[in-house]
Amino acid sequence: MRVALQYKPGIVPAEQAAENVERLWAWLDQLRDRPEHVMTIALGDHRRIGRAAVDSTPPSDFGFTVVDVDDIEGAVALTQGWPEFEWGGAVDVRPEVTP
Repeated sequence: MRVALQYKPGIVPAEQAAENVERLWAWLDQLRDRPEHVMTIALGDHRRIGRAAVDSTPPSDFGFTVVDVDDIEGAVALTQGWPEFEWGGAVDVRPEVTP
């Protein structure tokens, strides 16, 4: 089954930001080397389009990875060691829905 790992940022102290970014990329490199990895997309700044206006509120996520696993537990296991957990970040594990 295909599952998206959607990355939610934590609150990283400014003095830890550069080190945290390095740790995030290193963690993603390890994930990319796994056979379950399908693709990763890192997201930058954005614009939110709504009925009332266009704004640039802070994003609620900064990327996602698609993995091909046997079950949800297999996807959850792949999130171990994600650096943003230390700063209150989270990973939403979301299975693909196909009709």
